[in-house]
Amino acid sequence: MENFGFLGIVRFGLHTDFYFGYIFFGRILDFLNFFGEFSGNSDQKYGYLGGIIAALDPKLSLVALYRNYEAGLTNFTNNAFAENTNATNEKGLYLGTQIKLHYAWIFSAYLDNVNYDWLKYGIYKPTESYDYSTQLTFKPSKKIEMTGRDKYQNKPQNR
Repeated sequence: MENFGFLGIVRFGLHTDFYFGYIFFGRILDFLNFFGEFSGNSDQKYGYLGGIIAALDPKLSLVALYRNYEAGLTNFTNNAFAENTNATNEKGLYLGTQIKLHYAWIFSAYLDNVNYDWLKYGIYKPTESYDYSTQLTFKPSKKIEMTGRDKYQNKPQNR
């Protein structure tokens, strides 16, 4: 019997999302934006994500996002922020930043740390993966843009 996939049994889901920022906090916290989404199905499997975007300065932006998708969560129309194709069996923390160094220079970076509590295809035990990327962009005019990028991925696999 399949424990975490869809077998053709009738299921229903509940999905909702939220966003609040300047409208609720006024001028006190006008540089923060909170967002998130919650999803569940008739098997009482749930998934959610929540995050914050902080524009601390006109030259500095930060983002933090936490996601938790239980094993067994099914959603046929998902386009989730996830490492996998389906939003299931994943917990992760994403951190990102963008810094405008000079009028023509922009530095961007992110780190994504993901935990898989259950087995997944090709992996025989619960695992963890992470990846990060840094990017430096030089754009002196609208017609010229040069980018340098470094990316590292640590994906679990059986050996």
